Amino acid sequence: MGESYTDLMKDAPAVYARHFTVDELRQLAAFYQTPVGAKALRELPNVMSKFFAAIAPRMQAAQQQSIMRFNDILRQHGYVK
Repeated sequence: MGESYTDLMKDAPAVYARHFTVDELRQLAAFYQTPVGAKALRELPNVMSKFFAAIAPRMQAAQQQSIMRFNDILRQHGYVK
């Protein structure tokens, strides 16, 4: 599986470089070496999974409402009849 993960991660450096400076990456690495940083690495995937599971039932309704509001704005400005 090592080759699979290596292949999956090959684009990561470029993505990180677009969003963080070298100094910021060093600060992140230092943070993750602290007790709270290490806990964040362990817990955040589980926290995010539970969060998304909690909001998933409401997402479709929220998306529908956003679409309706967007269409109302388009109508108000004459872009849609």
